[in-house]
Amino acid sequence: MRQTETNNSPASLQNLAEEALFSDDIIPTYHTRMTDILNKETEEAKVHGQAMQSLQKRHDIFKQNFSTLLGRAEEEEERARTRETKLWEMIELRDDMIQLREEIVVRLLECLSHTPR
Repeated sequence: MRQTETNNSPASLQNLAEEALFSDDIIPTYHTRMTDILNKETEEAKVHGQAMQSLQKRHDIFKQNFSTLLGRAEEEEERARTRETKLWEMIELRDDMIQLREEIVVRLLECLSHTPR
């Protein structure tokens, strides 16, 4: 039997056919080689399947983490809006207090100017 594999890769179908022609046991040789090729392809498919499962798990984890981070960002945005609203309310209250103080000072001055000495 001739060597039809190089670098651990399956032989081409043409090489397989040529080998079978020179062999006394054409059917068993063909069957054995095709079984070897099929087994190798099946093993590679399993490895690729495992890699895809691993990638899918990582994708699911990233998706979950992204959703969590997005939720946190939305919560923080809402808190920032609440803080901003409260800050504006405090500014308005401060302005009202300044205006009230000015009115009190004006009335006090008016009262002082009308009071006899």
